Amino acid sequence: QHELDKISGLRNSDIKVATIPHNIAQICLDKLKTCDILTKYGIRAPQTYSLRNYIDSEKIKGSVLVKPNTSSASRNILRFDNRESCLLY
Repeated sequence: QHELDKISGLRNSDIKVATIPHNIAQICLDKLKTCDILTKYGIRAPQTYSLRNYIDSEKIKGSVLVKPNTSSASRNILRFDNRESCLLY
C-alpha cells in the first residue's frame, strides 16, 4: 500500500493530517484513472491502455512500455516490441 493512500485515509479520523482527500489520492495513485480524468478535462496525457486492452486490440501497434497501474518510482517497467513478445512474457 502506498504511503499517500495510508496517510490520506487518516484524514477522516481524529488525527489531523495535511493531505489531499482520500478519494482524490485513490485517483492519483491509479494511472488509468488519472489519464481518464486528465483527458476528460482536456489535459494532454500519454495514450494509456490496460494490458488487457493492449493484448486484445489490433489497433494498438508498435512498441509499448508496460507499467504497473499503482506502482511508483519507476519500478517494474517493461518494454515490449510487439503483442507476441508481451504474451510470451
